[in-house]
Amino acid sequence: ISKRKSEMFKRVKGSTIIKLIKTAQANQTESIYNLGSGEPNINNQEDQKEDNQSVASQQTAKSNITNVTAVTYATDMLGNLSDIDFIILDLREECDYERIHVKEAINFPAVNISRDKFTHQLIMMKNKPGKMIILYHNDERNGIPYANNFFQKGFDHVYFLSGGIEDFAKNYPDHLEGVEKEKYVNMKKARDRQAKIVEDKKNLKKSQYHPCAQVGTLVMLKICLICFMVVLL
Repeated sequence: ISKRKSEMFKRVKGSTIIKLIKTAQANQTESIYNLGSGEPNINNQEDQKEDNQSVASQQTAKSNITNVTAVTYATDMLGNLSDIDFIILDLREECDYERIHVKEAINFPAVNISRDKFTHQLIMMKNKPGKMIILYHNDERNGIPYANNFFQKGFDHVYFLSGGIEDFAKNYPDHLEGVEKEKYVNMKKARDRQAKIVEDKKNLKKSQYHPCAQVGTLVMLKICLICFMVVLL
């Protein structure tokens, strides 16, 4: 998607993000959730707690690809990022992230941008050819200022999810994760059912006014009239 006036970043559609994730899976490209082998070492977690919380709080992230417990962003445990083509950052607070988020997205509260608290992953991917740093917020009104700020911090390959998580959740609920995922899946099913009912009614109405349908009606009327006359005779 083309840039809009006053926007320093690029835009990306939800469908494009889904293609990126599927391509990464098909090519067995390492994702942010399966870097390294197995679960990351979380020894000395208490010693690292202060640094980790300054960037983003520890969490348990679940994905259809792998399960990783206690991903810590302030460490170098995640291995080599050279094979990673993109990273998806959820700029909302952790409580919102836990409700719903895009698959493969990492929680990175927007306050970290102004504080220059960037993760190891971001530093390693900064301005590298072919790399994409994809950001999103609740909607565009909330997210666009942060996307511009990210670019102003020297990150050239910044992409913003058009419509934010609200549009994404509405249109692609199957590609969400979080405790409220099923709610959005059911809402889309209900909308699809309603849309089908409306479409069926439109098609029925069109068929009633179709020339062939009108001819058929006239033929039936003539047959009925002939039958009626025969009975009278």
